[in-house]
Amino acid sequence: MTENNDTKTLTVEDRVDQVLEGVTTISPYKLAGLASLLNNKYVREQMVYSYVKKNMIPSVRVEGKLQVKVEDARTWLVKYTTKHS
Repeated sequence: MTENNDTKTLTVEDRVDQVLEGVTTISPYKLAGLASLLNNKYVREQMVYSYVKKNMIPSVRVEGKLQVKVEDARTWLVKYTTKHS
């Protein structure tokens, strides 16, 4: 099987897991970038930051900055990508 065929057969969950591999926390802005990458269309950073600020995406403060745990990021990315792909 070629690399291109493997990429086409990956589920949304598998693609998200590949992107988040080795990460423990992620900033809301990086999360927006990953959503853009996975959906092949622009996702506004301010929208994702607002979701985090309103606790629609659970977050923690690390050194005074909002960070999303990888489990919560994965859950949101899968949900968002499934809905908007």
